[in-house]
Amino acid sequence: MLFYLLLEPLARNQPFNPVTIIKYEVPYLAGQKNQYPTSIAIYNIKGQLVRKLYNGFRGPGYYAAVWDGRGSQGRSLSSGLYICYLESGRFVKKIKMILAK
Repeated sequence: MLFYLLLEPLARNQPFNPVTIIKYEVPYLAGQKNQYPTSIAIYNIKGQLVRKLYNGFRGPGYYAAVWDGRGSQGRSLSSGLYICYLESGRFVKKIKMILAK
């Protein structure tokens, strides 16, 4: 089974402004439970959590989350490199994103 994280409309490592859509799939695993603890978080290059986009349970399927370039306090973040970290069940994926203003 594949576990992927896809950024749209621009490919990874391409600048985005003002928002990006993070598409991902939670795969079905035979013999496993149907709901997996899932989280999507954005970190700065210092490894500090700047925004939690989702934290809950997801069943197998396709999903999307939108990041507007803002931190947890609702303030616009500065231009730079950020890491999107997706975890669902035993699957983990990280992707670099560039926020350009």
